[in-house]
Amino acid sequence: MVFHRKRTRPRSCARCGADLGGGGGPDGRAMTINANFDADIQQLHSYAKGRGIADCGVATTHAWTGEAFVLTDRAELSVCRGLSDDFSVTTLRSR
Repeated sequence: MVFHRKRTRPRSCARCGADLGGGGGPDGRAMTINANFDADIQQLHSYAKGRGIADCGVATTHAWTGEAFVLTDRAELSVCRGLSDDFSVTTLRSR
């Protein structure tokens, strides 16, 4: 994890039971993009945009269990056509 100005931004996670939305890093470990870790609720939020204007991509939320990050929410907007994130489709939501 990288600590920067009161924000904790996990750079990669070797023990993340699921894809963090950003693909693999050069060393093969899971990696996240545009991450923000909320230490109060122990959740890692990320958004991997499909292109620069961020009109498509994948948003994920992972919860820290004390041993690993577990995927709790995933939403996708697979078409890059200028749509807002209101058109994202929830593809996973845990209880």
